[in-house]
Amino acid sequence: MTRDEKILEQVRVNTQQTCYSSINHYPGIYNNHLVSVVKHAKELALDYGVDPIMMQIAAWLHDIGSVLHGRKDHHITGAKIADELLTTLGYDREKIEIVKNCILKHRGSQKLKPETDAELILAEADALANLDSPGVLYNISLVCENKTPQESDAAVWEKVQNKWAQISLRNKHRVLDKYNAYKTLLGG
Repeated sequence: MTRDEKILEQVRVNTQQTCYSSINHYPGIYNNHLVSVVKHAKELALDYGVDPIMMQIAAWLHDIGSVLHGRKDHHITGAKIADELLTTLGYDREKIEIVKNCILKHRGSQKLKPETDAELILAEADALANLDSPGVLYNISLVCENKTPQESDAAVWEKVQNKWAQISLRNKHRVLDKYNAYKTLLGG
């Protein structure tokens, strides 16, 4: 196992422990979101010729700010947490900066445009993963945003449309069937 692979495993374990701790502000995130983001990030990294280990690290950490401090500004708190953790683990400084920039620009709602392939990969992996699991979007709507079940259908459809818009034409095929299912159920 390489040094970077060991760091990746340490990040995964740290993230898993944090997600299952009592301080988690985002219930169900580990299995219902992060695992899927990591899978998509690795696949996209291989397609784009970007370091897949670095992208998996970014994927494990992209919502850590939300887990520890809530959704508001979680891209900012997450980048700080990632910097501290990765520095402690002895990860390459240049790669830490790339991971931080990916985390800072992964939120489509912040209208921050990804400028590098690495930033694009994480933003798209996050959007793709959100379409993988309707439970994630309903969890955000019901638990994090305190919407009623009636309000949640409209909110989830809006989120699906926003996530769909964030995915490049190059990658829409990965979740086209899921998007169409959402459209049938919620968008009519």
